[in-house]
Amino acid sequence: MSEAPGRSWRDVLRWFWDTFGSYITTAALALLPSGTAVAIYGRDFVTSSHSVPGWAILIAVALVGPLAFLLVREGLRWRRRTPTLVIEHRGPHALHWGMGQRDTTDVMQVFGDFTITNRASSGRAFTPRSILEVRYRRWGVLPARRRVDGFGVYEPIPPVSIHGNERLDWHVEPAVLKRGETLVARVCLIDHLRGENWSHWLRWPYMGPG
Repeated sequence: MSEAPGRSWRDVLRWFWDTFGSYITTAALALLPSGTAVAIYGRDFVTSSHSVPGWAILIAVALVGPLAFLLVREGLRWRRRTPTLVIEHRGPHALHWGMGQRDTTDVMQVFGDFTITNRASSGRAFTPRSILEVRYRRWGVLPARRRVDGFGVYEPIPPVSIHGNERLDWHVEPAVLKRGETLVARVCLIDHLRGENWSHWLRWPYMGPG
């Protein structure tokens, strides 16, 4: 099965880490301290007599790392749980993509018309850049994700207001889809406080010659 030239194994690894990275980190933080203790003091440390049983010490040590990681992660999620900006596309014909070329390389040209709402009660929102995260499958089977940077919204958005009919665009080079395929992607606006404001996953039909 032939593929678009831009498809990469790194995109598969990105999907894998985005999906399972937190679980892998938690397991590593649990196993590393206890494994290090066993390597230093030997297996007898587990069964030998202490004021506290050796196995209980290992369990306590194994729990410290994951608990600290989970507390930090949930604290960051709590800070980001309510995005400042809400991104909504403007109807069935607001999203589309086409294929262009730069020299001999196929380049996906992705366009979207959006309504952006600033939910903050005070302070204007500046969005200097945006991100398009593309979801596709390598060989039609393996999930993969590609992120592309783009420009943000030119004008600042006043508090508790709606910024209508804002066009955003991105170039995916080299292309990860073929002509005629439907693009599945989501949009992120990076605000001036480095906050990430994500849209839902959206479907972008292809417009152009087959």
